[in-house]
Parts: sequence; C-alpha cells; structure tokens
Amino acid sequence: MPSIEKYVVIIAFVLVLLYTIYPIVYSENLDSEVANVLKDIDYLYNHGVNVEDLVHKLDQAVKLINNGDYDRAKTILSGIKNEIASLKSKAETIYLYKTIYKYGLVAILLSLPILAYFLIPRIYLYLWYRLRRGWIVKRVHHSSGEKNSGSYEEVFAVIMAIIVVASVFAAAQVLRPRVVEPFTALGLLNENCVIGDYPREVVVGDNITLCIFVDNHMNEPIYYRVIYRIGTNNTIPTNTTPSPEPEIKEWRGVLNQGENTTFKIVVPISYSGNTNTSRIALIFELWIYNVDSNEWIYTGRWNHLYVKPVSPGG
Repeated sequence: MPSIEKYVVIIAFVLVLLYTIYPIVYSENLDSEVANVLKDIDYLYNHGVNVEDLVHKLDQAVKLINNGDYDRAKTILSGIKNEIASLKSKAETIYLYKTIYKYGLVAILLSLPILAYFLIPRIYLYLWYRLRRGWIVKRVHHSSGEKNSGSYEEVFAVIMAIIVVASVFAAAQVLRPRVVEPFTALGLLNENCVIGDYPREVVVGDNITLCIFVDNHMNEPIYYRVIYRIGTNNTIPTNTTPSPEPEIKEWRGVLNQGENTTFKIVVPISYSGNTNTSRIALIFELWIYNVDSNEWIYTGRWNHLYVKPVSPGG
C-alpha cells in the first residue's frame, strides 16, 4: 500500500510539473508555429489566393494563445493548416488564371486607341447619314480665304488623344505594384479609442485603459506585436533603435495586407522609480516577425505618452 501511494504522489507531481511547464514550452514554440503558417499564407497571397479568412483565423489563434487558451488555439491552427494544404494545390492554377486575366486586360486597354481609330469615323459617318438622309445636298463655293472652323479632323484628333492617354493610364494602373513603398503604422488612442483626452496622472501600481491602432501596408500579411515599456525622456525609442527599458507587457496579432485594427489594452503602471519626478513615458513599440530569418524586427514605429506618476493614496 505505501508503494502505491508513493507512485500516486510521483504521478501527481509529474502531472503538476507538466501542467506548469506546458504554457512555457508552447509559448516558446509560438513564434515558429505562427511563422510557418504565415509563410504558407504569404505564398498563397502572392499567388493571388484570397487569404482574408485564413489571416483572421490565425489572428484569433494568436489572441487565444496570449490568453492562455492553448487547446482552442491548437484546434484553430490545425484547421488553418488543412485549409492551406487544400489551397496550395490550387494556387498555381489560380495564379495562372489571374496572370492571363491581368495581361489580357492590359492588351485590351492598349488596343482601344486602335479600335477607336477605325471605328469612330465609321460610327460618325453612320450617324451623320441616319440624321441627315432626308436632307437636300447643295454645293456651296467657299472663297479661297475661308476656313471651316471646328472641322471633323480637329475634333477626331482631340478624341483620339484623350483615348490614348486614358488607355495608357489605365494599363499602368493594372501593371503597377500593389504597394510602392511598404509601411506600417502605430497609433495610441484614449480609452474611448479616439485621439485626445489622455490621462495626465497615473497611480503607481494601478492600471489604465488605452487603445492601440495598427495598420499594415507591407504588401503581405504580418505577424506583429506591440511592446509596452516605461521610460524617461532619455530612453525614448528612435526610428532605428527601440527603447532600452525592459518589456513590461505585449500584445500580439496578425493583420492582412491593407487592413488595420484597433483594440483596447489594459496598461499596468509598474513603475519603481522616484514618484517625485515630473513625468514618465509610457512607451509602445511596433515589431513585426520576419518569417525568413525567424526573428522579431523593430519597425521604427512607436508612440509614447508622458504622464505624472502618483503614489498610491497620494
């Protein structure tokens, strides 16, 4: 009997240990897991497949992992992988069809001036005849100095010039890259998710509510995180380097190309410095995950909010 109790205690200890380390292990594998899925989504996106639904599901999985709901997140990730496997077999065909459509449309647009050159005179003559077929033709002699103003040739030349310019412009719009210069954007909003009316004083140890705005124009879906730090005027980030202050909290998500998101955040005021200082900076930095190098990259986008720290009860 004592031996059975001993085994029960050992098994219970192992289960507790596994339960304790499971979130840590899964969290460490999060970046590579999401990166692999996102790399496949990028492949589909670049082949013209609509990945909006996949991106939204991946964003949902990331947020579930952030909240510790690993089982539901694994179920969603498994479903996404199955969908990707199915779409990959069709990606090349979709890409071929879209390429044919794209260059076929360009060919049609560039052929419009040629068609207009041959069709407009015929249409003009047909309409002229239909409208004037009951008229009586009379020869009129013009003196050598008279000129027929507003002639058909001048009008035709203007129409052709407009058609040529419009056709070339439309074809250029079809052929141009989707994003000329990729960029992201980060915004800090108040608790009502609008600009202005930010808190001026914060109680150390309390939480405040703010909103974060993230916009993606990187020409592909992105896996992002917003890192929160507390610093001073001397530790504000720059366009090339993040703040040296330690990370306090982060929020992660996935955004499709051309999409933006606004979400509420609870910001802990974990400040251990001197509360007699005039102000501290609540710093928020935007990072995106590079699926090729498997590392987080600082985007150079940040916001900071200066507030005065107040001691509890002070």
